[in-house]
Amino acid sequence: MSFSLAAWVNKVCWSPSNNFSFVATHDSIISVLNHKENKKDTIYMNHSPATNIMPLSDTEILVVSYDRHIYRYKLEGEEW
Repeated sequence: MSFSLAAWVNKVCWSPSNNFSFVATHDSIISVLNHKENKKDTIYMNHSPATNIMPLSDTEILVVSYDRHIYRYKLEGEEW
């Protein structure tokens, strides 16, 4: 899988099953890469860029941002 990013990469991590990877960039976007289906989803954060991502499962992540808050994102249906 190959794709382009428009900002600096802050963090890359994988889900516990390795089926998904998460890429946080400095423009407050998290790209979610589904390696089984070879597709990319996008989470547009409405806060500071992510400094860290902790995958809890394939469908749930915790995000720490530069504003020193922790945010939870969960895939519900087709949307994060």
